[in-house]
Amino acid sequence: MYWLDEDLERRSSVMSTSYALAAGGARSADLPAYLLAEPVATWLQGYRPQMAHWDWQPPPGTDLGSRLPRTTTRMELRIVDAK
Repeated sequence: MYWLDEDLERRSSVMSTSYALAAGGARSADLPAYLLAEPVATWLQGYRPQMAHWDWQPPPGTDLGSRLPRTTTRMELRIVDAK
């Protein structure tokens, strides 16, 4: 994932940097584990025990996407009128 700056220049994101590290042979333990924001934090909450040993860190504020307003809206999947 890349983003465009004010001059429409392509900039790499933390995601593209992580993909490049992985493609270059980096071990998964060497990749950053950024704290999850909503709604992803809720979607993946059932996996927290498997991720408990990760060294969580705040995401860098360098990507354009990270400048978007943080939403506190919570989403959930419901099955309604199931028979």
